[in-house]
Amino acid sequence: MAKATNKTETSLDKPLFSLSYDLSAQLTDEAARLLAGDKTRNPASVTSYAVLVLIVIAALAPATKGNAPLLVGMVVVEVILWGLADRWPQVQLRKLRHAGLDTALIPADKRRRTVAVYEDTLTVTSPDAAETLRIADLRGATLGNEMAVLAFANGSYVLVPSRAMSAQRYRDLLKHVGAVKETAKK
Repeated sequence: MAKATNKTETSLDKPLFSLSYDLSAQLTDEAARLLAGDKTRNPASVTSYAVLVLIVIAALAPATKGNAPLLVGMVVVEVILWGLADRWPQVQLRKLRHAGLDTALIPADKRRRTVAVYEDTLTVTSPDAAETLRIADLRGATLGNEMAVLAFANGSYVLVPSRAMSAQRYRDLLKHVGAVKETAKK
């Protein structure tokens, strides 16, 4: 009986997936670009386009045609949103840096990350600390050709570079955490 308990305990300690990588500025920049997406997925850009349409409608509508302060205000909002849309990747990079992925503040010998994925948790270990995140708290996953960025409810981000593991294990890990849906083979 005691052997069965020990065997169960050791199987619980063994991760389903494990990968290691060195955190670099290039990897963080790539994650920021991935989170920023293209202009059509950028919320500031979409809002900017909507305000632009509203400006045209307000300029042509008889009820607001003579209301210059309204049009000027809308143009100011449009310019601000347009500037924010162009800087959206930097906004995402700042968000990643505030989440602890700022390589400028981490010494080179402390940048190693090990990600261990268990049945319902994910543990990210660095030389200084370990953080355990529940897979149920996964808020979103952004997938790219070279990596996946997992965003959690507590504001943490986990980078999963595809080059850190085989292609099949990478897909299986993403399916396990719910980042991709399993497709049925026909």
